[in-house]
Amino acid sequence: MITVKELKDWAGDLKPILFDANVSLNNLVILNHENSNKFKHDHPQVYSILWHQQYFIIIVQLAKVFSTNDNTQKRNINKLCNKFKSKELSIDIKQLLQSNAGKTESKSIDDLLKIVNGIINDIEVSSSTIGRLIPLRNKVFAHTDPDSTDEEISIDELRVLVNLANEIYNSLFGNIFNDYFHPNFVLNWDIRNLIKLINQAQPGIEP
Repeated sequence: MITVKELKDWAGDLKPILFDANVSLNNLVILNHENSNKFKHDHPQVYSILWHQQYFIIIVQLAKVFSTNDNTQKRNINKLCNKFKSKELSIDIKQLLQSNAGKTESKSIDDLLKIVNGIINDIEVSSSTIGRLIPLRNKVFAHTDPDSTDEEISIDELRVLVNLANEIYNSLFGNIFNDYFHPNFVLNWDIRNLIKLINQAQPGIEP
């Protein structure tokens, strides 16, 4: 049975994950841009470390969102959608939805289920990339695995998953609590100032 408190806990857990994923995506785009070529050339070791760190964060955090394994990630979206589909909702959620009339698109359980079904379909569209995401998280980053793969997920593919995660959060918790995640907020947390400082350092001196 899902209660309003439990849903707020879900939102509270997912929002920092989205923050990390969006920051890391933005930083990967910056590192991949031609404006970072001087930094990459002059400080290859630092560049490599920063790239790996940001890639590590985004893979691990997206895996938390899209994992289907309840044992490794209790707050995954698939688990939440299944709870909604089973209609295991407490009376306080139903009352909250009714009170949202005129504020959000969801005024009833049926309205919410339409959103959930849309989310499930959107996840299915990206299932191929997600299917590569989880093994990459498990084999390459979370454990030392002799069967690990060198396969990576491109920035464009990661962008699709990050945008999907943002949309899922806003569709669910925006319609339930009028609570939204705004991706543009993370632009204040990128690494451009760090790159600028390193580029201005004396040649040959790594920070």
